[in-house]
Amino acid sequence: MEAQRATMESDAECEVMMAEVIHKVADKRAEKIKLEGQAEGELAKVYEMERKYEYLNLKLNVTKNLGRNPNVKIYGNASDNAINQMAAYRLLHPKDFGK
Repeated sequence: MEAQRATMESDAECEVMMAEVIHKVADKRAEKIKLEGQAEGELAKVYEMERKYEYLNLKLNVTKNLGRNPNVKIYGNASDNAINQMAAYRLLHPKDFGK
């Protein structure tokens, strides 16, 4: 009878310890998921800035190439953003145009 009670108490103690360990593991997994989410959020901001930089750089290259091409004739008014960009670039970077 005493041996049976000791076995039951031992089993109960093991179950409590296992439950505590499982709880700690679950807490750590939750913390890991939270940190991964935060990291992905920060990374998304970096990727967004990188894509914007690439887009603006490509746009600048198109403007430069149009400005350098002697065969291109562009007509428009002063409110035309593309013409303003090319004119401004040409004024600021005359060495790119052989002047």
